Amino acid sequence: MWYTKFVEDFKRCSKCGEEKPLSEFYRSKNHKDGLQYWCKGCVKEYQQEYRQTPEYKAFQQEYQREYRQEYRQTPEHKAFRQEYQREYQREYRQTPEYKEAERKRRQTPEYKEAERKRRQTPEYKEAERKRRQTPEFKEAERKRMQTPEYKEVERKRRQTPDGKATKRRGNHKRRALKANCTTESIDETKIWDECDNQCIYCGSTERLELDHVIALSNGGPNCESNLVIACKPCNSSKNAKPVAEWLLEDHSRSAHLRPLSELQKNKKLQPFLTKRLKVTLHKATCVE
Repeated sequence: MWYTKFVEDFKRCSKCGEEKPLSEFYRSKNHKDGLQYWCKGCVKEYQQEYRQTPEYKAFQQEYQREYRQEYRQTPEHKAFRQEYQREYQREYRQTPEYKEAERKRRQTPEYKEAERKRRQTPEYKEAERKRRQTPEFKEAERKRMQTPEYKEVERKRRQTPDGKATKRRGNHKRRALKANCTTESIDETKIWDECDNQCIYCGSTERLELDHVIALSNGGPNCESNLVIACKPCNSSKNAKPVAEWLLEDHSRSAHLRPLSELQKNKKLQPFLTKRLKVTLHKATCVE
């Protein structure tokens, strides 16, 4: 009985020919005794040799390729990939190499042109409008404008020609909105070219500024057709008066204005001269 039990606990491997305990054999349902013919050592040796063959490597590569393609379409992988890329980009953007490369890239003409076109798209303008209305942006902007650095930069900027022009446009728009007047985008360069960079009333080239032909206080629109170039004395003298009445009134006591016949032919002033005042100007011209 003891000998039979001893024989049953061992099995001969059909590959190496050695007798080994049953625990050294893998289980298999296809065999009568429920164990494989080869021992574990022989099976491992065969597997190691097979994994070095070109057929197995090609099969493994193809299997891994198909598995990766299927796995990349799963929601779990997409969510993991997005989070990983977001974290990687966040860390990479803090490196000196990225900051230097980004600084150089933003200075290229191609980037500036692409950025200019992108900011002119309706999608960008709508997204920027919504972003500026968020409480976070308003709070961050309020804190930024209170810093000494911002105040110093803003003070210097307001002293430049562009800064003065921006302030002037802002004042015009504010006054127009306060008087319930219509406002439009204005190209100041076009207005200066139309007036030949001189006062439209007297021809002076000193102390020039923008003037609303119909004053904003009288309901005049803030648009290019209602804007001309005038010198400081003419603009102050005209004030909020209608342009035709002011020309007749001031022309009778001041000789620095252009002749009435020349002013009457000016394309910028013609729309603002009523029929009655045109007749008056014509009579005054005949008297001259």
